Amino acid sequence: ELSDAVFTATGQRILERYGMTETVMICSNPYSGERRAGTVGTPLRGTEVRIVDGEVQVRGPGVFAGYWPRPEPGAFTDDGFFRTGDAGALDAAGSLKIVGRKKDLVIVGGVNVSPAEVEAVLGRVPGVAEIGVCGLPDLDLNEVVAAAVVPDGSVEPAALRKLLEESAAALSGLKRPRRYAFVSALPRNALGKLQRGRLASEVTFDV
Repeated sequence: ELSDAVFTATGQRILERYGMTETVMICSNPYSGERRAGTVGTPLRGTEVRIVDGEVQVRGPGVFAGYWPRPEPGAFTDDGFFRTGDAGALDAAGSLKIVGRKKDLVIVGGVNVSPAEVEAVLGRVPGVAEIGVCGLPDLDLNEVVAAAVVPDGSVEPAALRKLLEESAAALSGLKRPRRYAFVSALPRNALGKLQRGRLASEVTFDV
């Protein structure tokens, strides 16, 4: 949606790319040619990208040799791929889509659920100022999706809850939040990044 809005306003399509401090540039949409909105493009020449257990792993000439002076055990696989910690998927054309951080994924009945995907759907609901999604323990499914909502005050809580549940119907069953909480603010770090671990431990969700 953002890509389409920028294109409508400027006539230019956003150039989405992907890289890390440890790897420099990994993937890119073409500078000239069709750019696939929502993906970060295909691996650069000489760079290998694979998905293992939902995690993006990369090997190539731009990848660093390791953390110095304190190497991090497990940063690399036995065959030399760097574990990025990012969750992603490759489509049929070989373009990579980043869906979040692997540690943030909610595992519902063996299915990986990206909190960002759920937030993108529910964040458009009228009356929602902010929303944060996390996983909560569940005896049957391992985890269930929970949503902490900061209302903007324009919709009564009961009506807002109904709107959220109606919008969640656009998601597949396991991705729909089973529990909600209305809060005044979301826990964030000094840089403003949402801290999902604190959501699960500090917010009281309904049953």
